[in-house]
Amino acid sequence: MPKPLVEQKWYLQDLPWCHSDDAGMTILAGDPDPQKGVPVADTQDLMSEYYNDDLGRELAAHIVELHNANLKAK
Repeated sequence: MPKPLVEQKWYLQDLPWCHSDDAGMTILAGDPDPQKGVPVADTQDLMSEYYNDDLGRELAAHIVELHNANLKAK
């Protein structure tokens, strides 16, 4: 049985596994390859008049950084 998603390292989906406009917005657990990793969140859904792609990427990177730092601290 695989580890729970919160116990796995998280990654940002990036090229070559997505279109360049979508790079860095989807968070995957377990592996950066979307064929192996499990989607955890997609910050592209946050896009509105208050958000833009750069902010979506910044938020996703921050979430991944905090999660992985927490794993290392345990």
